[in-house]
Amino acid sequence: MRSLRFSAPLVGVAALLLVAGCSSTPSTGTTGEKAPSMDDVKASTSATTAAESETASNDGVYKFGETAKFDGLSIGVSAPAAFTPGEYAYTGDNPTPNNVKVTITIQNTGSKPYDPVLTSATMSSGQQEATAVVDTESKIGVPPTTKVLPGKAVSYDVGFNVADPNDLQLDVTGGFEYDTVTFTK
Repeated sequence: MRSLRFSAPLVGVAALLLVAGCSSTPSTGTTGEKAPSMDDVKASTSATTAAESETASNDGVYKFGETAKFDGLSIGVSAPAAFTPGEYAYTGDNPTPNNVKVTITIQNTGSKPYDPVLTSATMSSGQQEATAVVDTESKIGVPPTTKVLPGKAVSYDVGFNVADPNDLQLDVTGGFEYDTVTFTK
C-alpha cells in the first residue's frame, strides 16, 4: 500500500505534463522563434520539389553542351572534339586511332568551397568502356586540385581513346553527395 501513495503524485505530474504538451500555444524553437506554420512548410516543400524536378526532368541524361544543375553545383560538358595525344601521353594498352576530349566546367553555386578532385568522368563508346587519356603536356586528364569558392567556376579537359567517335556516352559525378549524370550526342 505504501508504494501506491508515492505513485499517485507521480501519475498526477505525468498527467499535467501531458496536458501541457497538448496545449494550443504555438511551439517555439530553441532560440525562441515561432515554429513554421503548415503553409510555410508547404511553400518550402513546393520550392524544393520544383528545384528537384528541374534536375530530374530529364532523368539525369543531358546532351553534350548542356549543364546539369544540382543543389550547390552545376556541371557542364562541351561537345566532344577529336585530338591527337602527345608523344608521352597514356592512351591505354591497345589504343585505337580515335581520341576525343571534352571540357568539363564546374560552377560552385553553393555556400561552401567545393573540391573538384571529387569529380570523376568515365566514357563508353561502341558498346565498350573507353580508356581515359592522360596527357600532362596538353593538360588533358589532369583535374584541378584547388578548391572552387562559392560563385566561382573551373574548367578542365578530359580525353578518351574510343572505339567509335560517333557513339559516345560520358558519365560524370560531382562526388559522393551528387548523382551521376550522363551526357550523350
